[in-house]
Amino acid sequence: MVEVPAGTFWMGCAPGDTQCKTDEKPRHRVRLDAFLIDRNEVSVREFMLCVHAKRCNERLANSPSRQGASSDWKVPGRADHPMDCGYKDAEDYCEWRGKRLPTEAEWEFAARGTDERILPWGKGNPPSPLCWNQGTSCPVGSHSNGASPFGVLDMAGNVAEWVSDTYHPAYYAESPQMNPKGPVGPIPVQHQVCSGHCPVVRGGSWASPEADLRATARTYSSQHVGFRCARSGKAPPANP
Repeated sequence: MVEVPAGTFWMGCAPGDTQCKTDEKPRHRVRLDAFLIDRNEVSVREFMLCVHAKRCNERLANSPSRQGASSDWKVPGRADHPMDCGYKDAEDYCEWRGKRLPTEAEWEFAARGTDERILPWGKGNPPSPLCWNQGTSCPVGSHSNGASPFGVLDMAGNVAEWVSDTYHPAYYAESPQMNPKGPVGPIPVQHQVCSGHCPVVRGGSWASPEADLRATARTYSSQHVGFRCARSGKAPPANP
């Protein structure tokens, strides 16, 4: 895991970002305690361990609509690709590992740091090669040139990622400054976008256009969603 130190950053649409959407506004200051986040997205190989431990559900077959994804962990040659799964599967895996899903604020801070960059690697065009706008996912961690300021990989492309917050398109107007964890209580009817639990999805996937790779982009629906886990606090000191 990568340690992300406590810090303050501007969350939401960066100045000069012409692709900004309404749910990324208003830009607001957020203060986070230190936390740890997985350097890579959880792979099929890692998820298989949870299945074998009977703590995660087995994926039975790839749906044709999810071609190129890893929703079937038995597909040969895809063990190092990111797991494509539902929110509950992601939650179960992280709990099994003694971790949790990152909050939306933690995810964005890990993706962009403190300099308000629009993309994890900076403000320029996506480096090539990078796993986006193509026909399939890539092995996790295979594109170090797309690393975030903290060294976290695949935060733009490969698979989009579940975070723990419930989606609310106007949440930023009421978000607390310290360690926000998403809306509390029912979402007002005028802001409800789906029935039941509606988690936020971040990061864009291998099938996404460039606009969806931006570190501030938010959504609640995507065909190709995986995850990484987080943990509160700092890394334990190394053994002497």
